[in-house]
Amino acid sequence: MNSSSDNLFENELAQLLIKKLEPFHQRPLYLALSGGMDSMLMLYTLSHVLNHAPELKHRLTAIHINHGLSENADTWQQQCQQACDVLAVPLIARRVVIDINGRGLEAAARQSRYDVFDSVLPNKAVLLMAHHASDQAETFMLRLLRGSGLAGLGAMPERRILTHDAKDERVLLRPWLTLTRDVLATRARAEGITWVDDESNQDQRFDRNWVRHRILPSIKERHPSIETRLTTTTERLQSDYRLLQQLLEPFIEAVISSCKWPLTGAYALSLTELQRHPYALQEHLVRHWLLLNECDMPEGDKVWHWLQQCFNAADDKMPECAYGEVTLRRYRQHVYVVFAIAKEQLPEHIRLPLVEPVAWLGGVIVLEDDNAKSSAVNSSSLDHPQGMEFKAAVPSEYSLLPAGQCRGMKVRINGRPSRTLKNIWQEQGIPPWLREHWPSLVIDSDTIIPIGLVNGCSLDLLKCEPIELLSLKWQPCAIGRCLTQ
Repeated sequence: MNSSSDNLFENELAQLLIKKLEPFHQRPLYLALSGGMDSMLMLYTLSHVLNHAPELKHRLTAIHINHGLSENADTWQQQCQQACDVLAVPLIARRVVIDINGRGLEAAARQSRYDVFDSVLPNKAVLLMAHHASDQAETFMLRLLRGSGLAGLGAMPERRILTHDAKDERVLLRPWLTLTRDVLATRARAEGITWVDDESNQDQRFDRNWVRHRILPSIKERHPSIETRLTTTTERLQSDYRLLQQLLEPFIEAVISSCKWPLTGAYALSLTELQRHPYALQEHLVRHWLLLNECDMPEGDKVWHWLQQCFNAADDKMPECAYGEVTLRRYRQHVYVVFAIAKEQLPEHIRLPLVEPVAWLGGVIVLEDDNAKSSAVNSSSLDHPQGMEFKAAVPSEYSLLPAGQCRGMKVRINGRPSRTLKNIWQEQGIPPWLREHWPSLVIDSDTIIPIGLVNGCSLDLLKCEPIELLSLKWQPCAIGRCLTQ
């Protein structure tokens, strides 16, 4: 780099960064650093902005995701590390394993990146991305070609929460979304900044590259400001969509509810409530439900035909619909997004007291909070015969098996008939896609405790089990697969 830091600090790019960061006083800053022109320019600009603003200093960390898709991937990571070393900016590098599993390579790579961001970023962090107006124009054109509706055509927002969890206080911020690629490239060359060029960006077999190299240049010959115009269009569409969501909020709350089951999307859709509305509103609510579950927007009539089957099917029927890498399924007058089950080695034992979460089929086995444990202690004093002491937690190891391997075993409760797993599934409303895989503790070879589904501790054993055993829970895990380097 050959320019003075003052030039870089005073230019339009730096001033735009300063303005966009104003609402996030004292929050930790993270930069998604690919090594490309735009993110490297943002790295240098941020570094000099922070040098001139002591209150922002020491808040910046760069994150580089090594997808391993190119033979040059390790070299790109090294170049990012060298740039960060020169600027004294900490770098977190992660190598990811991309699982396409029915989706396109670009979408799978994007998901792997966001899985890492979700696992790395602390509470209240701000993730900066160097997307620009040219990226926005490409995204708009791609969504247009795929037949997206209002939400999809809004393309990339300048600011949003990191995940779809409404409680997430982390923010994704794109401060340069109004600037074109040409503007950024001119500044980067003027400053003598070096960057990496991903050779795959020239491959027009990928729709985005085709739009970038063929479609938009052709349009620009007649409409030179097309990228800026499309950015303005997306802003208006985003505004319209926000207004629509506000007006429809009562309908959304009635139809869509949260779902805490593992291997299942975070939001369920009520068929009973959905049927109360006209088709146009149904269509919007279904699209919003899919968006909340991070699914692609539907193309064609496949999803709508499946929904009609769900409306008309008998209560005991469970129509399903393959949808990219997930399956849409009906259960008890609700529909769900169900994830594929990855092949993995399952733990055969669990040791109590539980020191850290235990991974289990796309989720984790955890110990519930102190309130849950206190409730269990209080209820246990009512369930046990007089004189039976509640046993304190002592180190113990229990066999752990999927429920599908525990046929013939029963849950045995003092003073009540023993119950089969089928009884438990029906009582607790456990959907069929989880039953075979539910983590279960085996005691004395014939007694089973499906984790999180036995609420009392009056098991028909010689002595009461430790509270940790009955306060375990199998819950979803949002952390993606990555290898730390």
